[in-house]
Amino acid sequence: MISLDQCLVERVKHGDLKAFDELYCRYLKPIYGYVYKRVNHREDAEDITQDVFVRVFRHIKDFRGEASFASWLYLIAKNEVLSFFRKRTQLRKLLRENHLYPEKRLSFVENVEKDYFVSLLYQAIKNLPLRQRETVILHGLKEIPFLKISYTLGESKQATKSTYYRAIRNLRKHFKKRSFLLEQKTRAYDSSSFPVSKRVKTRQRPFF
Repeated sequence: MISLDQCLVERVKHGDLKAFDELYCRYLKPIYGYVYKRVNHREDAEDITQDVFVRVFRHIKDFRGEASFASWLYLIAKNEVLSFFRKRTQLRKLLRENHLYPEKRLSFVENVEKDYFVSLLYQAIKNLPLRQRETVILHGLKEIPFLKISYTLGESKQATKSTYYRAIRNLRKHFKKRSFLLEQKTRAYDSSSFPVSKRVKTRQRPFF
C-alpha cells in the first residue's frame, strides 16, 4: 500500500506545489525540533530548517524511494547541521584572522561565548553587497584561492582581492559599531558610572 508521503512525493515530482506544501506542513515542526536540539539557537535552527526544505525541493526528483521519505529528509537535516558546524568553524577562523573581535574586552560581554560574535558575523556577511558576500564566502569560508574565484566571477585576480578586502573593511566597521554599542550598554549597567547622588541606597535590615 502506498503511503501518504509516497503519494505526495510523486505529486511533487510531477510539479504539484500544493503537495510540497503538505509535506512541508507535515514535517516542519519535527525537523525544526531535530535541528534546534543540535544547534540550540532559535534563529540558526530556523535558517537551517529553511535550507533543509529548499534542498528537499531542489532534489526531490532524485529521491528513489529506497528508504522512507522521512529517513531521507532527516538525513538531509543531519547533513545541513554538520554543514552549519563546519561553517561556524570557518566563521571563527575568519573572525580571528581578520581581528574582528572587539579591541578590548568589555565587562558586558566577558561571559558571552564566541558563538555570539559568530552569529553577528554570519548576519553581517548576509548583509554585504552581493559581490562582496560572494568573495567572503568563497575565499574566507570555503578557502578557494583568489585566482580560481576570479575565473568563476569573470574578473582579474586583483579585482577579486580588492572586493574581498573591501568586504573585510566593511565587516570591521560593522563590528566596531557593535563594540561601541556594547560599550554604551556596559556603561549603562555599570553602577560606578552613575553619579553618587543617583545611586540607589539599599536599606540594611536591623539586627533585632
